[in-house]
Amino acid sequence: MVEQVASETCGARIREMLAAATSEVAVVAPFVKTNALSSLLSPVPRDVHVSCITRWLPRDVAAGVSDPGVLDLLENRGNAELFLVDALHAKMFVADRRCLAGSANVTTAGLGEGVVDNNIEVLVETTIDDPSVEVVLEELLRIGQRATPEMAEAVIEMAKRSSIPEVRGTAGEKWFPRSRRPQDAFGLYSRPRKGFLKASVEAVMKDVAELNIQPGLSESDFRGRVRATLMDLDIMGDVIGDGMDGLIRLADVYTQVAANLDDEVSIDDLWRSFVGWLTYYCDEMFVQQDVVELAIRRARSIQ
Repeated sequence: MVEQVASETCGARIREMLAAATSEVAVVAPFVKTNALSSLLSPVPRDVHVSCITRWLPRDVAAGVSDPGVLDLLENRGNAELFLVDALHAKMFVADRRCLAGSANVTTAGLGEGVVDNNIEVLVETTIDDPSVEVVLEELLRIGQRATPEMAEAVIEMAKRSSIPEVRGTAGEKWFPRSRRPQDAFGLYSRPRKGFLKASVEAVMKDVAELNIQPGLSESDFRGRVRATLMDLDIMGDVIGDGMDGLIRLADVYTQVAANLDDEVSIDDLWRSFVGWLTYYCDEMFVQQDVVELAIRRARSIQ
């Protein structure tokens, strides 16, 4: 292990190691900013292949900690690839067989080179032969999606509609659907619309953005993420009861959606949106006939 000199920044250590690479460089971090990555790659010889593994979540992009502009940087450099892993938390820097692993993201604060408020980070030198490092790198390359300009454009559009948690590092309030056309969600996720939009389209895009899903998923994977998010809602414990065998008490939890009310929507509208998303993305559990019957039950119960 190489000890860090107190006056030496994380950025300086990383650049020194990357500059000595002869064949391969890899930069792995969930938060990567264009100017910080450019600084790290500046001493890397052009004939050295560069792989960057990061994540693009709408909320991160909205907060300014992730930057889809790194794709342009790497494409202009050439001999470089960018991969996305939405669950990424590891931070590693690889030059041939050497590796620095630790806590530093590729931001000026993370590299210790900001004007003020630099982060306190740690970097430990090891090699890619370290079993823990080897396993992580193999898994990242296995599941990573190759980033494209279309994915960069999509996440930027979604970031414009994504709220930012007040406390960094928290998930914020749980997502709850408010739009009435869940069948349009995947199309707008894949190809977000720009400019002035009808209120119904804008509402779906807002819901999709708030799901905070990385761009580029297949429709099957997207459906799985939405379904998992719906099933994670607090209200679902009462909806499905003790098991997953069909419809149980959906109408009985009608009033519980009030916990998600705001000034822009009524409880009836919110309930219809919730049922719509549930029947579309959890269709193996809830079918339209069931919803009609439950709506009748609810109407009778409040007469």
